[in-house]
Amino acid sequence: REMKKLFLMGRSEAGKTSLTQILSGEELHYHKTQYTNTGTDIIDSPGEYSETKRCGLGLACCALNPGLINRAAILYPFLSDFKLVWDLGADEIAYEGIRYYARWFDADEHQQDRWFRQLGYIDSKNFATLVQCPVLFGTGLEDVICPPQTQCAVYNNLHCKKKRYLFPRYGHEEIAEFDDMLLDFFCKEEAVL
Repeated sequence: REMKKLFLMGRSEAGKTSLTQILSGEELHYHKTQYTNTGTDIIDSPGEYSETKRCGLGLACCALNPGLINRAAILYPFLSDFKLVWDLGADEIAYEGIRYYARWFDADEHQQDRWFRQLGYIDSKNFATLVQCPVLFGTGLEDVICPPQTQCAVYNNLHCKKKRYLFPRYGHEEIAEFDDMLLDFFCKEEAVL
């Protein structure tokens, strides 16, 4: 039987390494993850991966390695539905590169269809259709960095076992209630959804 792994991805100090230590039966001690650790049944990644545009890579990794990833938890997925981000006028902070590209290279927007089609190659919503493992999904409804509408595009394209939790008073931030759900989700033999 092929061994599957858990892939932990989240912001710095979210507790990914601590969760890894708990799941592995280790004593808790501080350790700053500097690179993606793949040596055990748990893949632990640096928080900087989710604090930059690389967070979309987590969903892509899950989608492109269905035999390796056992389950996934997603909180405010990034790099999703670029066209909707543009239409909502939410091309700031995390998505500001879209606005800069448009201003510098396509000021009259004649090439807009082409560059949105090209962005589709890295769009998380397009990778979501390939995810096969159970997914625990969280959305802060006040998120102005990754708008909830764009997160819907990812969730709606997941065709696996999934459960979504909405957090009305939260933006793009750590959500303790979601963190608590992670323990049941990752610690049980079967994914609890």
